[in-house]
Amino acid sequence: TLLEEIHRRDEWDQMDPAAWSVLSYSLALNQVRYEKLMDRIAVHFCEHVREYSDQSISMLLWGLAFLNCRNHGEVVASTCLEEIARRGEFSNTSLAICFYAAAILGGKAAALPAMNVMMMEGFWRRDFTVASYAQIYSMLACWQAELGLPVEELVGHTVCRSCYEDTTSRYMGEQHRRLSDRLRIQ
Repeated sequence: TLLEEIHRRDEWDQMDPAAWSVLSYSLALNQVRYEKLMDRIAVHFCEHVREYSDQSISMLLWGLAFLNCRNHGEVVASTCLEEIARRGEFSNTSLAICFYAAAILGGKAAALPAMNVMMMEGFWRRDFTVASYAQIYSMLACWQAELGLPVEELVGHTVCRSCYEDTTSRYMGEQHRRLSDRLRIQ
């Protein structure tokens, strides 16, 4: 197959971060999960995270989360959130996608780095969309389910949950099912 040929050629060093992100995203869109390749994507990301743009990070994580690739999930999620905290600036859309993906990939292992980002100056004053608040709620739901944290007391919980309920009341997408499945497994 094409994936086996890509793997056989072993030309990974020639790929830039955007190519790795597009690869992860494309595999997810086509619902192709090739474990050796997903492992290689995760390892490259963790080794070169500072070279990735915020959009590339969110695309790569979304792809891994959509395909439910959790071999390196905790490390990938923590690496992503630590990079967001280090940079301090991330687009709202990329930030929300990263929170959603980190909830699926990292679960409770991503809690501390995610809290660190949420406590950053101005986080809750951002102009998030309804969809972004709903994605952030995935992380809060993860904390509640896996750590037993009283997330309803946190600033932002009410708006995130309201947006999540509004968004999911119209449909229950495949990604939401994956998050629910992951939380049930724990």
